[in-house]
Amino acid sequence: MKYISTRGAVSDLKTALLQGLAPDGGLYLPEQIPAIAKSTWQHWKGLSFAQLAEQLAAIWFQDNLDATLLKKITHDAYTFDIPLQDLGNNQSCCELFHGPSLSFKDVAAQFLMRILDTLLERDNEQALVLTATSGDTGSAVAAACHGRKRIRTIILYPQGRISRVQEQQIATWGGNVQAVSVAGIFDDCQRLVKARLTQPAPQGWHLTSANSINIGRLIPQTFYYWFAALQHPNCVIVVPTGNIGNLTAGVIAQRMGAPIAHFVAASNANDALPRYLQSGTFTPHATHHTISNAMDVGNPSNFERLSHLFDQDATKMATMISGCVVSDDETRATMKMVWDQHHYLMDPHTAVAWTALTRLQKQFAGHPMIALGTAHPAKFPEVVAPATGQVPPVPASLQAQMGQKSHKIDLNEPSETAFSKILDSMAL
Repeated sequence: MKYISTRGAVSDLKTALLQGLAPDGGLYLPEQIPAIAKSTWQHWKGLSFAQLAEQLAAIWFQDNLDATLLKKITHDAYTFDIPLQDLGNNQSCCELFHGPSLSFKDVAAQFLMRILDTLLERDNEQALVLTATSGDTGSAVAAACHGRKRIRTIILYPQGRISRVQEQQIATWGGNVQAVSVAGIFDDCQRLVKARLTQPAPQGWHLTSANSINIGRLIPQTFYYWFAALQHPNCVIVVPTGNIGNLTAGVIAQRMGAPIAHFVAASNANDALPRYLQSGTFTPHATHHTISNAMDVGNPSNFERLSHLFDQDATKMATMISGCVVSDDETRATMKMVWDQHHYLMDPHTAVAWTALTRLQKQFAGHPMIALGTAHPAKFPEVVAPATGQVPPVPASLQAQMGQKSHKIDLNEPSETAFSKILDSMAL
């Protein structure tokens, strides 16, 4: 299978993964999205998540890796469950937060890093992985990369704009994982990564990204859309939306044949996509800081991909995706309401999705509605506890990490020159 940039460049899988951003500045998509017939996917309904991922990975990657190796990669990556929590009224929460870093980003990161490691090992090469994070991507990439001999990662995050838990999950690994705390916002981190990706790689290294600009992030995210839709066919899936990668993966899964009726893009005050769906004009804005901080993206990179999938036609996109904007106060109220009614704790990102779900439930009456639960509530105790009166239980793995030493570097000027000096100081 070939991969084609939103601006025209064509590549094979390995090159697409190791470039991240295409040479023409575009984002890779599959040249042709594989179609899966109902007669095939009907037989997948009883599979575990790892078993389903194995089937889908074979379809995506059979031209590059043999079936035995793909089976090992998927089953090594997915040692955790993805339960659907039934909350009544044909509504459920798909819990994507049971991986190593307790966020949905583990689903993609654990798979991508194993694929990259396998390709690098095969060809005796190594890669430097640059990642910008507004919270959860960094911790997932750190957990997936740590200890891999052929991969080194540098993770940029905005100072003071992620939770203490998220920062500990990013900054305490050391070794081949370097955290960089940037005096700025997420868009500054993303800008620095994108700029560096357009420059030559350090000698002897490939240079790529583990952000959702990398097509290797999006493809494994299609797996859980299939998993949810097979349990509730003809569903409406509500997606907490920031950089738009998660939603784009859902659209790809639906194009493959997953029985998904519609999507809802649930945004916080960073509402570039909902505004586009209403106006037909994409107008990025400065990032607004909210309690659902992993979605604080004013200029989402994956809009270019999503728009490409709908032929740059907002009207066509709006037939498949509805937008919904949720305030911080509404998010807090939803966390309290869900706890009071169901004794179920939600993190603020999942609560954004659940707010949208309840607001639009009459519009989609008759359809199962699924909100994606994108992070464990224990990652956001400073938000969850005041909103619900409940301190989220902390998994043992996270408790251990909270007491570890930070290895971060501070970048006090979010400029390309200052970032280059940090890279030059590292022994690559």
